[in-house]
Amino acid sequence: MRDKLMKALVLFVIGVVSGLAIWGANLVTEDTIAFNVLEREKGFYKDIFELDSSVEITFIETELEDGFYEIEIKDADDEVIGYVYKGIEKNNYGNITVLVGVIDGEIQNVIISDSSNTPNFVKKIEKTYLSPFTGQSTNDVEYDTKTGASFTYGSVSDVVAMSTDYYNAERGNE
Repeated sequence: MRDKLMKALVLFVIGVVSGLAIWGANLVTEDTIAFNVLEREKGFYKDIFELDSSVEITFIETELEDGFYEIEIKDADDEVIGYVYKGIEKNNYGNITVLVGVIDGEIQNVIISDSSNTPNFVKKIEKTYLSPFTGQSTNDVEYDTKTGASFTYGSVSDVVAMSTDYYNAERGNE
């Protein structure tokens, strides 16, 4: 009986020490992780508007509704470069985050920034079905109906539609 109690105590101590070590590591790296997430987002925004990596930008993110955001992108002179709409959709294969960049009523680019959907479907959509959005007017967006990855593309289409609808209603005269 004593051996069992001793083993239980040793396992308990190992569990406590491990838990404290993980908590401490998370606490120490929290700022670095937040900085890296911010830099990754800035990289996506620069990609959307085809900005050189050396260009300094700032952005203001506003949640419009649950899982849908507008991000106003500005340059170093505080001039608006454009708007990015971020939608986080859940479909049968998991979550997908889609970014839609808009300048002057025209879609600049559509990017899948994060996804837990089937990687092959996501790659297929990224390779073939996102680029046709580029250059389309926010007033008249055409969607492909035969992608072979209907849940993933459906989520992308939903975010593009929400983005263009919001832009047209709130920013269409800019």
